[in-house]
Amino acid sequence: MKKPKKFCKNPECEQEILEYKSLKREYCSDYCRSHYGYARRLEENKEFIAHAKGLSENYKLLKMHKNAAILEESFDKYEKLGFNINYLPSFKIYKIKGFNKLTYQIKDIVFSVDKEKKLIIIY
Repeated sequence: MKKPKKFCKNPECEQEILEYKSLKREYCSDYCRSHYGYARRLEENKEFIAHAKGLSENYKLLKMHKNAAILEESFDKYEKLGFNINYLPSFKIYKIKGFNKLTYQIKDIVFSVDKEKKLIIIY
């Protein structure tokens, strides 16, 4: 009885598997198996990775402004520099100067977005 032809399950490889002991074998090598799993996980977590990268970019801009002691800046300037409002963390309410303010926190930076004046204020 002749063995059926099998091909690697990794779409980037798809080589024929010539020697195998069991019909359960799906990949031509361990590299193909692990690379296929990595690519699949990368595709499944694409949204989470994009959100984490967006948060990181926003943090870099806020940190740069905080280090330069620029605590109030127009939202338009932030947008031109690459700040993306879609990648904000969940909001928190802090008591600042006696008032409850809706703020966001990324690592060590606490800031708020004033939509009426179109400002980003770093505390």
